Amino acid sequence: MNQRYVIIGAGIAGMSAAVKIRDLVPSAEIVLISEEEYYPYYRIKLSKTLLSSIKEEDYLIKEKKWYAEKNIKIYKGYQVKSIDFANQIVKFKNCEISYNKILIATGGKEKKPKIEGINKDNIYGLRTIKDKHSISKASRDAHNILIIGGGIQGLEVAYEFVKQGKKVIVLEIANRLLPRQLDEETSQNFKELVKSNGVKICLNTEIKAIKGKSKIESIITAAGEEYPIDLAVYSIGISPNIELCRGSDININKGIIVNKYMETNIKNVYAAGDVCEYKGNLFGMWNIAKEQGEIAGENMVGNKVEFKDYEYPTLLSAFNTKLCSIGSLNDMIAYNTIKSGKIENNDYKNLIYDNDRLVGAILIGNIKDMNLLKSKINELKFPIYN
Repeated sequence: MNQRYVIIGAGIAGMSAAVKIRDLVPSAEIVLISEEEYYPYYRIKLSKTLLSSIKEEDYLIKEKKWYAEKNIKIYKGYQVKSIDFANQIVKFKNCEISYNKILIATGGKEKKPKIEGINKDNIYGLRTIKDKHSISKASRDAHNILIIGGGIQGLEVAYEFVKQGKKVIVLEIANRLLPRQLDEETSQNFKELVKSNGVKICLNTEIKAIKGKSKIESIITAAGEEYPIDLAVYSIGISPNIELCRGSDININKGIIVNKYMETNIKNVYAAGDVCEYKGNLFGMWNIAKEQGEIAGENMVGNKVEFKDYEYPTLLSAFNTKLCSIGSLNDMIAYNTIKSGKIENNDYKNLIYDNDRLVGAILIGNIKDMNLLKSKINELKFPIYN
């Protein structure tokens, strides 16, 4: 009798697991359950194409016909109500499906800022194609745009609005843009590039209240400044979608706790991607979710492959340049740096060393060396890296 593998969540972690299982076990029964009504797609494209007229097919991870060709049953627009771990049954929309192994890959959701008035109309997070369509439609009559959060997604969204001739303000509560990706000096220089594209940057800035009747009309900062706003997009991070497992016997902290094999504390139950927590860490990165999904899929079919928290680059594509950042950037004072080039010339490079060991890198403009640097950083961090 064929094994049945049920995967809850059709993001990159769930999809990567499905692909791996099918490659390894051609006869396996694979069931993919997604809350979204769309076929699995590249979520990271949303902020780069926010206001563009792009067909759904251009976002898809696999062509629609691939699922039938690979004999993968996909349920779109179905929310799982509960999992009976003792009897190994998934319940959703008047359906019940038994499983031999299950992967929870329910991803994360945009954190909503805790601000007075945050639930007014024309205020959005960007996580799904549906969000993209809503923002795009609302932007047609909007002129003053607020971006809450100066990270990767926030800046890419800001650039999309700039290209449409909108007046854009980026508010960041930290003292610099891209606080997780850039050191203070590089961030300051990159801020000048963003400002030269017409974006107003407000750092160390907290929003006290959002004003308006039914929809946003203005914001008041903690310093008492008021800005007229027609539309706002928040991007301050994500939180794992762990609601499905609350009240169960599965171990949860910030996310679903997994070991190096992507196993939870319950037999035959795995987790991967933005929903899971490994060694106290939530990663929230596309490449890591993909790797975790592949490892989960391989281990679900009986292999023993370990997840290692390799360093992966984050990539920003906006303001007519590209930015890549990888590795340890939190304690720059303790490290040695070798810098070359200039941001405005699109050839900036910042290599970060702990003594003589390469631990991080920032490239802006010409990023062709990032894969080589990634390999070097991981070779030194994990001697058996390949």
